[in-house]
Amino acid sequence: MAQQIDLTLLQPPLVAIPDDATAGGTPGHVAIVPVDNNGKLNQQLLEEWAAARAGGVSHWLSEIVMNAVVKVNLRQQP
Repeated sequence: MAQQIDLTLLQPPLVAIPDDATAGGTPGHVAIVPVDNNGKLNQQLLEEWAAARAGGVSHWLSEIVMNAVVKVNLRQQP
């Protein structure tokens, strides 16, 4: 199952980076990552966000993503 996210609803510091199909990425898929004020990946915040998955508490970046979800439980197309 998958979710459809309206990327225009993402709020800073999150941005969507399209998969590179020429490098094996899936067309239409993106990575959603936090960036700093210069538009560079904020590695420290990304690691904090990832570590929060094990804590059982919703991270504030996850809330931003959830607010951008427009469809849930989509089936993948063959």
